[in-house]
Amino acid sequence: MALPLITLVLIGFGSWAYLVRNFLVGVLQEDFIMAKKAVGIDKKKILYRHALKNAAPPIVTVLALSLSGSLGGAIITEAVFDWPGMGRLYYEAISVLDLPVIIGATYVLTAFFLVSIFLADVLYGYFDPRVRRQ
Repeated sequence: MALPLITLVLIGFGSWAYLVRNFLVGVLQEDFIMAKKAVGIDKKKILYRHALKNAAPPIVTVLALSLSGSLGGAIITEAVFDWPGMGRLYYEAISVLDLPVIIGATYVLTAFFLVSIFLADVLYGYFDPRVRRQ
């Protein structure tokens, strides 16, 4: 069970680290961060309370899209490692053209995608007060 899990995690880890770093670097160059550094606020406090909170909305969007995308990656991973699960069921249904299973699995994956995007929108309100409903 370790190899499929490592495969699914390592596929996106490099891109995740790159995206989070780039979003944080962009926020850390903003004027309000420079002002907080000039006042003398602790660097960790600036990073976690202010910079990360302002960089969070695009990170949450990428997380929501990659969660549903990981199920697509699970199709290949489960087929390669012969691991029973939804991805393997979908793979086998495609290989024998079992249309009801293909349609049902597509509906489930679509529903998961829609729920993850909805949760990302809800989290936007937490991270960005401008998005909250008045």
